[in-house]
Amino acid sequence: MTQITLTLDLTSENLNLLHSLINAMNQKPEPEQPVVTEPDKQEKTAKSKKPAKPVEPEPETPVIEEPKPEPENPKITFSDIRAAAYAFQQTKGQPRLKKIIDKYNAEKISAIPEDKYSAFLADLEADNE
Repeated sequence: MTQITLTLDLTSENLNLLHSLINAMNQKPEPEQPVVTEPDKQEKTAKSKKPAKPVEPEPETPVIEEPKPEPENPKITFSDIRAAAYAFQQTKGQPRLKKIIDKYNAEKISAIPEDKYSAFLADLEADNE
């Protein structure tokens, strides 16, 4: 027999869990009873006849899934342009970033209109090359 030692703070919740554990351990599992089914008529006749040649399984044909088309214009969020601008600033510097932001008549990144996000990212990438 295996012995388990538990150390718990005695709360009502832990006490309930402990009672459940003890009850579960004291219950004996019911023995599994085999399922008895009537054999099919075909099985009965198959036993009386000669054994048939084994049927070779058909080769599986691979299922080719067509790639799902990616959305043409995925939604670009402010977080996307902020992350791209930060990375650009780290490599190219603040003055070059400010020059691109000024192109959109904005004082800061958050002032760039949402409909210009993709163009702003394209400008960052073009100037990064």
